[in-house]
Amino acid sequence: MADPVLYATQQDLEWNLSPSTVQALFDDNREGQVSSEAIIGVLVRARDWVDSFLARVYLGPFPVIQTPVPGSIKNCTVEFAIAFAFERHPEYVHTYGEAYRSITRFKRACEMAERLCNGMQEIPDWILQPKPRNIGGIITYSGPRTIVDNPDGSRNGGDF
Repeated sequence: MADPVLYATQQDLEWNLSPSTVQALFDDNREGQVSSEAIIGVLVRARDWVDSFLARVYLGPFPVIQTPVPGSIKNCTVEFAIAFAFERHPEYVHTYGEAYRSITRFKRACEMAERLCNGMQEIPDWILQPKPRNIGGIITYSGPRTIVDNPDGSRNGGDF
């Protein structure tokens, strides 16, 4: 089986959480070794969540194959991955009072993904997809109008 395309790495998790937190969350056998399969599983799940948001307005292909991974996509993936990492060991979250951080990371990831999809935040370094499909274009409105100028251009609005 080929290596999965990942938007983030173990090092990204360690920079955002701390090496000791990653060790605690991914040492499933309590042998002092981080489970690389578990980290890959969390990173693939986070990537899939990001892709599911972006696929609404970007053409793809997904997963994004650009190297390096666009920064906004990587940052959003890390936010999801942190939330999913905390889900793996709820006893750690309870013991060390990480409930606030685990909940807010998921919320922040969803909000960032929504901003990327709604055009409120951009992915400036995504070479293949510079703009989502919902940005730009001509806006027209052909609905009813209450005040319309005469065909000769003179105003017929009366006292308005």
